[in-house]
Amino acid sequence: MDYQGNTPLHLAVKYGHPRMVSFLLQSIAVEVGITNRDGLTAADLAYSHLEPGLQYFLNPRVVVKNCLYWIRAPVTLAAGGDHVHLYSGMSNTTAATDEDPKDINGITVTTTIASVVIATVTFAAAFTVPGGYVADDHPRAGTAVLARRFAFRAFVASDAMAFLCSIAATCFLVYGGAGQVPRRQRRLYQSSASALLPPGAQLMVDAFAFGIHVVLGEANRWLVTLVYVLALPAVLLCFPGIWARFYLGTAIWQRAGWRGLVNVHRRPESLHEFLWLFITSFMFKNLVRSLFAVLISVTFVVCIALNIALPDY
Repeated sequence: MDYQGNTPLHLAVKYGHPRMVSFLLQSIAVEVGITNRDGLTAADLAYSHLEPGLQYFLNPRVVVKNCLYWIRAPVTLAAGGDHVHLYSGMSNTTAATDEDPKDINGITVTTTIASVVIATVTFAAAFTVPGGYVADDHPRAGTAVLARRFAFRAFVASDAMAFLCSIAATCFLVYGGAGQVPRRQRRLYQSSASALLPPGAQLMVDAFAFGIHVVLGEANRWLVTLVYVLALPAVLLCFPGIWARFYLGTAIWQRAGWRGLVNVHRRPESLHEFLWLFITSFMFKNLVRSLFAVLISVTFVVCIALNIALPDY
């Protein structure tokens, strides 16, 4: 403890070191409710050192704050009135009254452009299918020539999911940018749109790879494999934030068990509160971000194997 009464946990939180905070929290002997000479707990420091407005979820200080929130570390009245009801389950961000409209508009415009581009590309791809259509004078006229191929089915599924994710994100952004909508709802819409954009982009890459597979066919098996291999890093690395900081999960499990991982420490008063608690939990925020990347990667591996072993499948 230093001359200001700060414990090692206080200092790790103060300077924004998520790994050190996680390491300390894994020891039950570390008391999270100790206050320093200013009457502040570690959680108080975490909230007081956050800049006002929207926060990037990979910001080390945001990661530290979220970790302490998930284990329900004590917050004292000394931290200020804005933080008193942070554990009600309905808010876990800094005071919305300090948001900079320019920052919000910048985020909204950028996300909207990306979601609209994805929606446009995937919509066009759905009606210009690889391989073309069956001629009118043949059975099944007007249907896709390669509709029975596995890669074609995967292309359609990926393209449809990418389109739906991007359209949903665009709709959320329309409401999230409307001044008539309450601030809390706008933040929820903007967060939902930001969550839908990465899987939309990943699924678009997925659809591109499957479309190339269908077009090249069995005559270019190794070229198809090369396309999958090149597309895989784009899926895995285009959004670095999808990879969870799983080391935090150990600390949360040690402190709060499964309730801390799903962010449900008491019986919710309503279904709406339960859903809000769950979608702001460590498990949902971190595992869901990486779920699509893992599933797409597995699908790529399956397609590579089928392309080599069963080229006509």
